[in-house]
Parts: sequence; structure tokens; C-alpha cells
Amino acid sequence: MKAKTNRIDTIKNLNLWGNDLDDISIVNGMNSLEVLSLSVNNISTLKDVQFCYNLKELYLRKNLISNINEIRYLQNLRKLKKLWLGENPIADIPMYRTLVVKLLPNIEILDNVPITIDEIDRAATINIDDLD
Repeated sequence: MKAKTNRIDTIKNLNLWGNDLDDISIVNGMNSLEVLSLSVNNISTLKDVQFCYNLKELYLRKNLISNINEIRYLQNLRKLKKLWLGENPIADIPMYRTLVVKLLPNIEILDNVPITIDEIDRAATINIDDLD
């Protein structure tokens, strides 16, 4: 990893694309992160991202995320507007987009496709407790 700083808490943009990573605990202390690219890795959980409160964009294509409840780790990231989870097992879950919109109402773009009013309306009809 190349960085122009030795203070990880000040990094705003981090690209770890294609590194075969399965442990991303390093991002726990990266409170300034705004853009995080973790595509093409072996990540199966989002728990380490939950404290990146300034995150606006999160790219996770081609990983191993399979449980819809992993999205709950992103619920307190109010600034998160763009999320890319395509090509993960989670994307094959029935109603995947609707469930993500329900869990993350602030999201504007999912898998490079803008969220529509219809998707927001559909998400509003889902009982979130049914996911457990």
C-alpha cells in the first residue's frame, strides 16, 4: 500500500482493489475515509467498515459477501450514497436491491444503477424483521 501520509486517520480515498484481502480491519481507524475501493478481494463481512462515518462511496464488487444482514453494518453511514455489491453472492438473493434500499435509505446508487422512486416505494412495504 502506497500512501502520501503516515497517519491513516487522515486518508480520504483508499484503493485496495484486487489484493486477495479477507481482512480489512485496518479501515476501523480510518475515520476520514470518503471513498473505499475493495473490489476483487475475498471479503465476506462488512463489520470493519461500520465506523467509517464519512464514507460516501464503497466499492465491493467481486467479493464473498453472502448474507443480507451484512448490510446492517452500513446503516450508520449516513453519508454513504454509492454502493457497489454486484458480483457477490448477496446480489443473487431475491429482492436484493429492494432489501438494500430498505436497510440503507440514504443510498442513491447501487451497483452503478440509480435507485428509483419505485424501488423506494417497494422497500417501504417490507418488514425489516422478516430478514432475521
